Amino acid sequence: MKKTEEEKVAIKMSKLLSDITLNLDDIGKYYARIEPSYHAKRLYVIAGSAEEELEKANGRQFDSLF
Repeated sequence: MKKTEEEKVAIKMSKLLSDITLNLDDIGKYYARIEPSYHAKRLYVIAGSAEEELEKANGRQFDSLF
């Protein structure tokens, strides 16, 4: 089955974020400096959707990191 563009982007994001040595706070700071604010808001949407999927998969309330 062919992957959607959204699935391809999710896979790329997963690969980028899989390096546990990365400082996510610093990435957020640099991202905010180089991208318009609405891009950061789109990241909130992605995080919210991911949290909902985790809740469904786990069948219980997920403790948010945010």
